[in-house]
Amino acid sequence: MNQDPKPTFFFSSDPGGAQGGAGFVAESNPNYASIPAPVPDGQTILSNTTDHGGYKGAHPFAAFFHVLFKIMAVSIFLLGGVFGLKYVLMLVTTILLLTADFWTTKNVTGRMLVSMRWWNEVKEDGSTQWVFESSPEADQRVNAYDHWFFWVTTGANCVAWLVLLFLNLLSFKYLPITLAGLLLSGANFLGYFKCRRDAQQKVTSFMLSQAAARPQVAGHVASFLMSGGGNTTTNSGANANV
Repeated sequence: MNQDPKPTFFFSSDPGGAQGGAGFVAESNPNYASIPAPVPDGQTILSNTTDHGGYKGAHPFAAFFHVLFKIMAVSIFLLGGVFGLKYVLMLVTTILLLTADFWTTKNVTGRMLVSMRWWNEVKEDGSTQWVFESSPEADQRVNAYDHWFFWVTTGANCVAWLVLLFLNLLSFKYLPITLAGLLLSGANFLGYFKCRRDAQQKVTSFMLSQAAARPQVAGHVASFLMSGGGNTTTNSGANANV
């Protein structure tokens, strides 16, 4: 039985490449596009949602691990004492789960579910620079359900740790854990939010670069738009004369 090909994402190995334009070099996969995509036989495939045992996105395994460590960290923190888990063991386990969730969201699920990434680049002179990237073809490559699932769960996780922080403000025993949870989840949320804000600029730069590479096509589009406006004016005048 033939299986659907998995989407492949190719990222620049040199982080500095993102400074000169879009840092993503990807091949569009029609099986996972969020809009109709042409296939060789002339047909189109709609793949906004694909049912994977209840999950309607294109990357069920990435979505599973995106929420796995989040749920486990909150559950251990809330229910560890109920099941007789000692404080030190609960502290270490929760911190490890928070770290695993931070790394997974930052380096794996963010790239697969929303085609975004961010990191801190250390330059040769010792200075640091935060880099936020989003694919210029994200609107075509990112599944709509994956996009919704990523942002809802990432935001909800950040809000959950914020609430737990307020509930434990006077508890010096649990305050460090909630503070670590808020910092790690908030860092990912703000990082990807910055990528999202930068997405429009990336798309604009991508369109301008394509127009510069294909000036004839850009000229035809501009001529078409101008002629369309002219035809509208002429037709209006003709109707007025009648």
